[in-house]
Amino acid sequence: MSGQVAEIIVSLDGKAGRRGSGYRVGPPVVAARFGRISDRAEELTAQTVGFPLFKLKNDDGSVVLDDGRPRYRDWCQLDGSVAVLSNRREGTLEVAVRPPERDPDPVVSPWEGMSGAAVWIGDRIVGVIAKHHRSDGLGRLAAARLDRALDGRDPGNEAELRALLNLPEVLPDVVPPSHGERVITAYQEQVRVIAPDNLLDREDELDELVEFCAGNRPYAWWRAGPWAGKSAL
Repeated sequence: MSGQVAEIIVSLDGKAGRRGSGYRVGPPVVAARFGRISDRAEELTAQTVGFPLFKLKNDDGSVVLDDGRPRYRDWCQLDGSVAVLSNRREGTLEVAVRPPERDPDPVVSPWEGMSGAAVWIGDRIVGVIAKHHRSDGLGRLAAARLDRALDGRDPGNEAELRALLNLPEVLPDVVPPSHGERVITAYQEQVRVIAPDNLLDREDELDELVEFCAGNRPYAWWRAGPWAGKSAL
């Protein structure tokens, strides 16, 4: 190739980069979004992409040997799951994936090269692949959690990480709400819609409610006509 080098300029803000002979400015890149994982017994669908050792190939398609032939590592998309409460003591995420068919080297993990690969749950990054514990088998990888890096134990690094990733004060939770939480949220929204900001001229009724709540009566029965303000009260 006579020593030619291609350069790609990536713009996060859409501004034009340096132009000239041999330069191309690509389209703006949408910034990645990040999330946290609340501690709850859930299994979440996860995805990551990297270049593990078992994807090593020769350019000519021949068997990979240490003979100096040109070679490369191809992409490997992993679709798996995260069991939220696994690896709790270590403080990592257990990412369960389909294991490779071969493990030819007992010293070097076939997952070598996956470290640093972003772990996505939905459209948010929650961590990066960090380790492969052989004792967990070939179908388990450990990922460093983003929310653990923001737990206040290392304020200096936390501040730097927040600045680099432009993180909000509180990361959105990627764990879906439980049925009970959804019911409560729906009820709270209904109350928010119908409840007035202030109750006027309801001192007697409020006093009666306080007396009922502090007393021993099993129930209270209030009756009134339509639009009397029962729901608001």
